[in-house]
Amino acid sequence: MKKIFTHLFAVLLLSLVSASAWAQTTLENGCVYHFQNGYFTGRAIAAVEGNLAAVNATATNQADIKQLWYATQSGDNWIFRNLYNGRYLSQTGSNNWGLTDTYTAASNVFTYIVAGDTKNTIRSTAVSDGNGY
Repeated sequence: MKKIFTHLFAVLLLSLVSASAWAQTTLENGCVYHFQNGYFTGRAIAAVEGNLAAVNATATNQADIKQLWYATQSGDNWIFRNLYNGRYLSQTGSNNWGLTDTYTAASNVFTYIVAGDTKNTIRSTAVSDGNGY
């Protein structure tokens, strides 16, 4: 039953998918986004099938549920949950991107930085070295 509900919820959210976040100047609470890598053309951040803790940069496919992220606003920041497995996007270091099953302010809260017309960035509030996606 839970699997059926999860699938139906994902289908509902897919109908709300917004344009790729890299081209947007703002995010909207409760919308679904697809984050493309600004430095490696044709790559998007995605959950890894069979590994609940991992994300990777994979060939861009906006129809791939593993590449879709539900955005929840938290003050001026954002929390992202993957539609494929429901886990939270996390970043605990410059290149330490992953997924967690629980939310913590230390690793699961992101800022959305508008850097131009085509390369905006999501960056963990826990990481200060400037690296983002």
